[in-house]
Amino acid sequence: MQQASVTPPTIRLRAVRGSPEERTRWVKALPRLFGDGAASSPHGAATPRVLKANQSVSVYAATLDGQDVVVKCWRVRSTLDCLYGVVGRSRAHRHWDGATRLAGLGVHAAACLAIVRGRDAGGVVETLVMERVDGRTLLDHLADGSLPPRAAQRVAARLADICAVMARAGVFNRDPKASNLIVTHADAESAEVAMIDTVAIRRMPGLWASPDHAPLERLVIEAIGVGATPSRGLMARFVQEWTGRTRCVPAGTPRSDSTWKQARLALWRELAARIRAHGDPTPRDNPLAT
Repeated sequence: MQQASVTPPTIRLRAVRGSPEERTRWVKALPRLFGDGAASSPHGAATPRVLKANQSVSVYAATLDGQDVVVKCWRVRSTLDCLYGVVGRSRAHRHWDGATRLAGLGVHAAACLAIVRGRDAGGVVETLVMERVDGRTLLDHLADGSLPPRAAQRVAARLADICAVMARAGVFNRDPKASNLIVTHADAESAEVAMIDTVAIRRMPGLWASPDHAPLERLVIEAIGVGATPSRGLMARFVQEWTGRTRCVPAGTPRSDSTWKQARLALWRELAARIRAHGDPTPRDNPLAT
């Protein structure tokens, strides 16, 4: 198994969130998956694969008893980190809360199964176990152009739907990167997208407080930074769909009307200006390299 900076805890394990069944299951499972004898485990556990690894967080894909899961591990580095865990405001807890909030809005987010705290060789680690969502990331699709044009347009429309639902509920995502969105279904008629990182889900200070160009702006910036810039036509489709949901265009107004055109153009110009002002878009960790 590839070595990562933060490894899942295998000693002094304690489950702090989840159903009683899942707590018991994952306290027993983590040593089987990641302990010294993990590679030869006879209990239906495949060798975990590193998806991301740096000094503060590591992410693994794993399989146990036929269930595919993702295991996210954060290093607890300070007294403040410990306090956040105690009061339920650590990154693992915020991820869980964000996923629960999105599910209540009808937005597909990877379901959380358990939060387990324990120790590895480097100290205390907090671990979140969640379901693994089938599909490829939106960033992968943008990089290789694998979505047919009409399917890509359906994905853009679905993303606009999700952003509008969240905005009406007073919720926004501070980090809506394309690498954190899984396209679970896409064809010429419909599409579905799931969020796999919900730690940055927040409530807005007031309704519509988040800039309404922000979702596309942040999606595009990550894609530009790894050389997977979306086509102009695809971005225009999102702007069109987003305009009708957030720019107060009167219901029933034909899309050929000048009101629509002016609103779309204004949003497009705002988006372009924000992207130009961002600076170097290259991410610290290239998600396409894993």
